[in-house]
Amino acid sequence: MIAIQGSGGKSTILKNISQQLSLKHKVCCFTTTKMETCQLDFVQKIYETFTDYFNDKEPPHLAAVGIKDQVHIKTPMQVLDFELLASEKAQNIIFVYEADGAHRLPLKINKNDPVFLPQTTHVISVIGLQCFNQPIKNVCFRSNLFIEKYNQVTNKIVNEEQIIGFEELEFARNDYIQQWNEWQCNWRNFNYQFETKNNQTAVQHVFNQIDLVKQDTIQELRRKYANDAFGHEDIIKIVSEWF
Repeated sequence: MIAIQGSGGKSTILKNISQQLSLKHKVCCFTTTKMETCQLDFVQKIYETFTDYFNDKEPPHLAAVGIKDQVHIKTPMQVLDFELLASEKAQNIIFVYEADGAHRLPLKINKNDPVFLPQTTHVISVIGLQCFNQPIKNVCFRSNLFIEKYNQVTNKIVNEEQIIGFEELEFARNDYIQQWNEWQCNWRNFNYQFETKNNQTAVQHVFNQIDLVKQDTIQELRRKYANDAFGHEDIIKIVSEWF
């Protein structure tokens, strides 16, 4: 089970890795928050519930679970769904879900999200490099909270006019990749506490939107973060090696 969190192209990454994985595996996509309806148009079939999905004896190789309106798609999640996703029925299916939203901005700070599931085996965190060399106020979802947390962690004083540079990217990246370890196994939407979570979960960071910055910027980031992925081709290759 793969969770995708962060900002700056999560939904496109979800689409690309799901399509790649579906060449060899059955894949089911969903969201623990909400997505724009059009962002799941690539799947072959959308089921309204996980019960409907698991009851289909021959689901397509690329499916999704969610209820659509004209703007958004949401995946209804109740205790029964948690049990189904942890059951033997789910063992031969790769689930890929989007765990938070960023209002189409390349940078964000978390508040009551990401919304994870405990059996998640891999977490992909995403930052869009469209934010680089731009003022925080223009490119960050919850920019005030970002500034507050950045100042607290770094002992600096910046405001919304601060330009995103390497230091700000490092702060955001480190904040993103800590989210799984910091998650307290609680479910946001109602009073439910998971007993435990997967302690072997791998976290992979991605710098996305690499075509929007200069090559020397990419080279510097690659030097600092040699194990990170850069763009869609990198993350597709990495995910293909997972399964």
